[in-house]
Amino acid sequence: MAPRVAISLERRQANRQVRTIKYPAEFEGYFLEELQARLLLVKKSFSKILYHGPPLKRIIQYLDGLGKGDVFVNGGHESQLLASWQAHYGEALPIKQRSYDLVVSMMHMHAVLEPEVLMLQYHAALRPDGLFLAAIPGDNTLNEIKDAALLADITLFNGAKIRMAPFLNAAEMAQIMQQHGFILPVVDVDRKKINYPNLNSFWQDLKDMGEQGFLKKNRYDTGLLPSKFKEIMEQQWLEKYQGDVSVDMLWMQGWTSGNMPIKQLRPGQGERSLKKIFE
Repeated sequence: MAPRVAISLERRQANRQVRTIKYPAEFEGYFLEELQARLLLVKKSFSKILYHGPPLKRIIQYLDGLGKGDVFVNGGHESQLLASWQAHYGEALPIKQRSYDLVVSMMHMHAVLEPEVLMLQYHAALRPDGLFLAAIPGDNTLNEIKDAALLADITLFNGAKIRMAPFLNAAEMAQIMQQHGFILPVVDVDRKKINYPNLNSFWQDLKDMGEQGFLKKNRYDTGLLPSKFKEIMEQQWLEKYQGDVSVDMLWMQGWTSGNMPIKQLRPGQGERSLKKIFE
């Protein structure tokens, strides 16, 4: 299990609440395509859907086309939010148990104090034979940035500071899903690489997404990113990784138990062969 560090909910919400949240178009497009592909494989209709995450309009519009839904956004300026959306910044979701056939959680579980508690709420919200889908960054996300920051810390301070909360890995998330009632839990990792010309453009993307500054500040720290630190960090990052940043997306899927028959297909019963898929 990744070590738990002190996350400041106040700082998290200061970076997300009442401010425009904007994901790069490539990110939102990727999330939408993945979600569509995964739901297409399920071949199940959904009469009531819950979305929980940032105000990603294309994804919310797509889910609206699948069934009646509720939307809980975890940030964004009021100009971004439709009248039917609910801005919710707390840890306890105001939802009724067994109310949804599908729960979709996007880019939220990595920034909560106790993901286990949130997972329990998602499970409780689902009806029997309900489907849970979620996406969060995994433990190898931003490895290049972490390494460059470590090298800069060693150079300046002869040691390391905790500069970002560790992300959970696939095995940990699958265990949390299973421990909190989901059956057939599946967590797969999709690694993406993004290239930035400089550190400022990377920071700007984080800021636009409301993904910076979750850690509690130590009152004895007088600025964790002084100009000299940033200079050394950027130099190390560009020289060693040429501006690359890795993002490991964990895609989670699980079901609530019910009456739906779960059968393993025999050889030849699949609609597409693996040979054709990998051609």
